[in-house]
Amino acid sequence: MAAESLSSLASLSLAGSLAMERFITIIKTVFPTLAEERATLLGDVTPQSDRPRRLIVQGLVLLGSIATSMLVGEGTVWYEKSISLGGGNRLPWWLYALMISGGSAIWTSVVQFASSAKDVQAQQNQTLQRTAALSAPDTRPALTVPRPAPQTVREL
Repeated sequence: MAAESLSSLASLSLAGSLAMERFITIIKTVFPTLAEERATLLGDVTPQSDRPRRLIVQGLVLLGSIATSMLVGEGTVWYEKSISLGGGNRLPWWLYALMISGGSAIWTSVVQFASSAKDVQAQQNQTLQRTAALSAPDTRPALTVPRPAPQTVREL
């Protein structure tokens, strides 16, 4: 996959993920009970007590991401729709839906990882350049230090 296609994929995935987060924010605003974590009778929030709310929110995200990928996809029949990445590369709509349902947090992590890898590569290149500079033969002319003329001791 060419760099242009990867760039398109990252841009589309991040945009779709942000759209899903905004969609869920709107849904939680309309239905405030989805925004509140469910606690036990003692007031503690546990994974078991909050599970139904989380499943509903995740289901809404999945439905929203499927709808988004179907709207963005190109094709006449739903099962043939795909997302164009440029350079003749295409991504199936269902894969795009899964990718954007993860939210922007996952893509922010991917971007940070890629940025870190790029920084490491830059440091390695600098190290290689320094090593090459140190191991190259010295072609500069030798420095000569002028010496003072010898002085003779006079006898009295």
